[in-house]
Amino acid sequence: MKVRSIYELDQQRDEIVGEHKYMQVVMARGLTDPWKQPIFVDFDKKITKSILNELLEELHKINYHVVACVSDCGGGNMGLWKELEISVAKTYYLHPVSNEKVYFFADVPHLLRLTRNWLIDNGFILEDGTLITKQPIEMLIRNTSSEVLAKGGLHDHPSPLESLYRLCMILLGKNPGLVQKQTNVQVEEENEFLLTTAIKKARIQCSNIPEPDQGISTIEEIGSEISEGSFTSSSESSATNISEKDGLIYIAGYLAKKMKDKYPDLGKYTYKIKESMHTYI
Repeated sequence: MKVRSIYELDQQRDEIVGEHKYMQVVMARGLTDPWKQPIFVDFDKKITKSILNELLEELHKINYHVVACVSDCGGGNMGLWKELEISVAKTYYLHPVSNEKVYFFADVPHLLRLTRNWLIDNGFILEDGTLITKQPIEMLIRNTSSEVLAKGGLHDHPSPLESLYRLCMILLGKNPGLVQKQTNVQVEEENEFLLTTAIKKARIQCSNIPEPDQGISTIEEIGSEISEGSFTSSSESSATNISEKDGLIYIAGYLAKKMKDKYPDLGKYTYKIKESMHTYI
């Protein structure tokens, strides 16, 4: 694994450590049990056949039977595989003590990265001669990414949370057809719109309702009727609304506080009044 390349002082040994680029770690672990233990650590050193044999011998002394080795496909490990003559036809080498087969495997994450690189660089040829390249994936990414960016307008560098919101808008809303022509969700036509429900709950009544034979009024006619006060609300009252009165008191107090130095005769602060003037207190 790669480490930060700096010089450090080991106070216990009174020596300078560094400058190293990589740390080499070998771990022993159970084949079926969730157990693992580092058994070798060094810096800027590749695992060779002699080092591996020494490790296997020490593990054999404590009755730890090694049946397989797993590593990535880096240059140093590939050199070890070549030294041990590991290939597609021969995937093992013999234990230095027990002379049993020790199999070698490439780790899955590195295999996935190599598969990605092979697909991007050359593509795959199937048995029937079909060539699979990166172009379909590029088209899909291009279409999807453009749709995600379009959800944010000119802000083309969204944060992680904004990216999730944009994806939700694409997956749950009606898309413009860049990815597919079908809608992602099914709209229930029998449901009422929010505005219609709000107007019904407000109980707004119209005093001049036209007869069916009078036809439908135009927008201008409806606007003139509204301006003339033809609509009345059952919740209207001749008295001033309580919340409006409290709001006026609050605004008047704010203005009086701002102008107190210029007009000292405005009075004293409301917090000095024993009885509150507000109805909500």
